[in-house]
Amino acid sequence: MNRILVTGLALGNDADIDACQSCNYDLTWLFANPSTLLWADKIVLTPEILAYIKNSYYPDGKENLGRAVSLIFERLEDNGLIEIRSASDVITKKVKDEIFALIEEERERLPLTFPQSVKLGRGKVPGQIFVNGAEYCAPSIWTMYASFILAKKWDAGLLLPQYSQNYFEKALRVVHDNPTKLNEKLVAFDEIIKSKLPEQELLPVILLDAKLCESCRKYDSCDSDVLNKVEENIRDIMLWRSYDEVQELKSVIGKISKLADKENVSSTELVKAFKADEQRINKSMNSVFPKVERWSNMATVLSIPAVVAGISTGSTTLATVGAGVAGIATVTNKYLEIVRSKYRWVGHKIGAIAKK
Repeated sequence: MNRILVTGLALGNDADIDACQSCNYDLTWLFANPSTLLWADKIVLTPEILAYIKNSYYPDGKENLGRAVSLIFERLEDNGLIEIRSASDVITKKVKDEIFALIEEERERLPLTFPQSVKLGRGKVPGQIFVNGAEYCAPSIWTMYASFILAKKWDAGLLLPQYSQNYFEKALRVVHDNPTKLNEKLVAFDEIIKSKLPEQELLPVILLDAKLCESCRKYDSCDSDVLNKVEENIRDIMLWRSYDEVQELKSVIGKISKLADKENVSSTELVKAFKADEQRINKSMNSVFPKVERWSNMATVLSIPAVVAGISTGSTTLATVGAGVAGIATVTNKYLEIVRSKYRWVGHKIGAIAKK
């Protein structure tokens, strides 16, 4: 199952943890790559973060952005994509203290290892440290490490913002494995899905960077209609999730992306592997289908599942035809219909959905 953990300082806001009182949480991965909602099976949140979302709050965002985020997650919840977990079930007081101890050790080690790019702060900010000029405090770093622990325990993917990745380029190089491989998978998935589906935004630009729209004559009308547009966008994305073609794409990409779990594979390499697999399937279909269409005896028709297995990418979603279907030609045509539907994404763009 593809799970994604929503991270942020609010992970430490659990009353039984009390590591940070900030209400910040991060959805930059969602804003940058809305196709993640097609890839993910579950979005994992703590009760604290979900409460902020339902109260239409988004960190440093305007009121309409908070409302839009709340609307999106309401639809995700309606479609069964939300999973609630309490951080304190995993982060005990002992674990909390061990993370802070690790941070103190890093404050001593990193400036010595990287004297040109890592500097300790001398202000009142707790655990202040600068990496390549960017400021970090102990609670923010604690939250990052807590995210690693929670993601591993809950079998969830972790999509760290660039701010976090910049810190761990120094810290993790020495003592940890890189936990950000999922970013490469989703960048690849986003590129592939954009080549197969119509262009689709999730949040209109006016919500993310209103300054770009302020001089436009349509600013007021767009601003007043923005939530209706978000509602329409999330509805379309949820509809796409039900497409057989999208589910097959997930299966194919999931198989290919296992490469990234074994070695440091870039998103470019994953996309290249996908295109090679697509070409192979397309070649097999062009070779097999004309032959199947000429078959006319029941023994050969019943062998079609074996042929499908030869074409298949490993997905198990191909439905079998019921024994009650009458007529050899009907059975053959039904199989062809199923296989063509299964691989409709191969070699061309999936059709645009009809607006309702």
